[in-house]
Amino acid sequence: KSSGQQSDSLDVFTNGVLLNEIMHEIDLRKSLAAVNRQTHDEPGLCAQNLMLLMQSIQAFYNNELQQIIVMQLPDVNAIAYESSSDYGMDQLEKVIVLLMGCAVQCESKAQLIERITSLEATVQNSLVQHLQSVLNCADNIYPLDAAAFASKSKSDLENDCQCLEIRLKRVARERNTYYWSLVESTQECNHFKSELQKARSMPPPSPLGGSALAGESSTGQVDVAANQEQIQQLHTRIQTLTDQLDMAHLTEAESRDDLAQTREKMHKLQQEKQHMIEEVQWARDNRDTMDTLRHKAQRVDQLEADAAKFRRKLEDMEHLKKLLQELKDQN
Repeated sequence: KSSGQQSDSLDVFTNGVLLNEIMHEIDLRKSLAAVNRQTHDEPGLCAQNLMLLMQSIQAFYNNELQQIIVMQLPDVNAIAYESSSDYGMDQLEKVIVLLMGCAVQCESKAQLIERITSLEATVQNSLVQHLQSVLNCADNIYPLDAAAFASKSKSDLENDCQCLEIRLKRVARERNTYYWSLVESTQECNHFKSELQKARSMPPPSPLGGSALAGESSTGQVDVAANQEQIQQLHTRIQTLTDQLDMAHLTEAESRDDLAQTREKMHKLQQEKQHMIEEVQWARDNRDTMDTLRHKAQRVDQLEADAAKFRRKLEDMEHLKKLLQELKDQN
């Protein structure tokens, strides 16, 4: 394709409109009212659409699939402002793979999977590899199925705790990065606001100044317009960083809750294991006593059988005595 055609096809994804519509097909409860359909290639509007998309994707993983996205979220600003760069393309690929993860796990997944199978074999293989690299890796998507913990061994639970601890540290680092970026952006915005106020408070140029003053006035207006544009960009950047910081806070809180629940379950399993060990030890300690009692019971049964046999013999002897006495009397 020509460069113009490639740019047009890329804009279909980078403006976020089509991707939000696909997400709406996956989850019909998501409204498209807040999506800016006429972006006019304005990066700020595209970034807002992509932010709405990421919020919908994250909510779907958490609420519907009972999964949490622990990988670093895609940089929507890079997609909106630097879509033609390699970094922007990598971030767009992340968004599409996360969206596909929702598609293949939603209620209408059969229809979507059928569409995928209708594609070319190379495209299918590429999609499957990307999906497996994200969905089958606990460093990217972590399941929140509490019932699965009960069937895990102690070593698996310890590994899960270690992995959760590593992810929690990573989330904390990302939160700190977003926080300081937000602080720096706020400082830059305040600086430009101050410069803009100074420029607006300057006295108007004197008509006696001639063309030189007119040129300076024109230059000042250009600077003010440039500052206003920079302030608008900084506002958009601050809003994006604030949303990302909120997501980082939410992810950190969820990771802390998961870690606490895992530790609590591991503690309960350790207690159950200790109780079973004590029962096994009690059984071993009483095994010899039980063997002795079993042997005595068998001996008692044998003695009772012998006693019954002797009683029968005594009865036979009494009968013989009577017969002998009768014979003596007859003689």
